[in-house]
Amino acid sequence: MRQTILKSALAIAAFSISGLSLASSVVAEAEINRRLYPGERHQEVIALQGTTFVKSVDLLSDWWQKRPTEIRVYEANGREKGELIGYQQFLTYDDQLCGSDYKSKCSYPEAPVSKLSVPVNRNASRILVEIEGLLSKPNEFAILDRLEVK
Repeated sequence: MRQTILKSALAIAAFSISGLSLASSVVAEAEINRRLYPGERHQEVIALQGTTFVKSVDLLSDWWQKRPTEIRVYEANGREKGELIGYQQFLTYDDQLCGSDYKSKCSYPEAPVSKLSVPVNRNASRILVEIEGLLSKPNEFAILDRLEVK
């Protein structure tokens, strides 16, 4: 009986762990690799594999002092904006967005990449991501690395 309970507990734990990894797995990526200057807006259309549940859209950008201030996620109709399905502003510095876990202190050159996340929690087959603003104008630009759809 004890062995059966232990096997059941291990099976439930394994299922829970695999569920967690699926929930945070990347379903689509878009390489951007460009600079965003004050007053500019960048748009990226991402086609998904059929209709997919989108938990969030993450922007990987250069270190925390040079990040964009607004990210909007729309359902896309071709290259046109559809319904707004996700929006987040980043108006203050948060230096705990870097490192391999994206929860560590940002620093150069040790941990120069930050991750900004926009919750979506909707089904979509194609999204348009719009990025704009610049938190630190003295730095002149932010480097947009890539988008990850989870």
